[in-house]
Amino acid sequence: MAQAQTPAVQLPKVQRLVDSLFTAQGQVQQAITAASADSSRQQLHITYQALLQRHQAVLEGMLKEVGFPDETKVGSASSLRYTLMVAQCKQQPKFQERVLHRMKPLVGKGADPSAYAILLDQVELAAGRAQVYGTQLVYEGNEMGRQVRKPLVEPAKVDERRMAIGLPPLMDYLATQNKGHQPSNKQPKRVK
Repeated sequence: MAQAQTPAVQLPKVQRLVDSLFTAQGQVQQAITAASADSSRQQLHITYQALLQRHQAVLEGMLKEVGFPDETKVGSASSLRYTLMVAQCKQQPKFQERVLHRMKPLVGKGADPSAYAILLDQVELAAGRAQVYGTQLVYEGNEMGRQVRKPLVEPAKVDERRMAIGLPPLMDYLATQNKGHQPSNKQPKRVK
């Protein structure tokens, strides 16, 4: 019985670099979450922002040197990690747009459609425009409850756009997101 082998990546050094940057960011994010004092959290946020700036320069260098690091170059997990880190570079919208430009022709052919849609929607909303794929959500009402999409360009055509890049219909996406957040959406009852 033959086992399916994971295809070898073209750029293992780039893959390792992406993974190490992602791990470093994750460690600081975990430290922020675990910090008990506001002053500690504040200092960790400053550290995280400095780390993002350093990583952004490295990520941009990768883009210039090897193009978008798709799954054939660095593997699917590392390609997704790259895109997630780019999404954190919110102070660098031009860089994010360059990544999207390089990523777009690879969507479904080595670039994750979900990652592309999330990054594009985030960039559009940050620029004051409506999102394209409906990936960016907000809680409805004053309390954490049901999630709904943020403003969307041509809502009647969103499922066509989503299907064109291999995403499920928006209603399915919303149902999945709300189901996944359901336990955290319930507020504990207050004891009097």
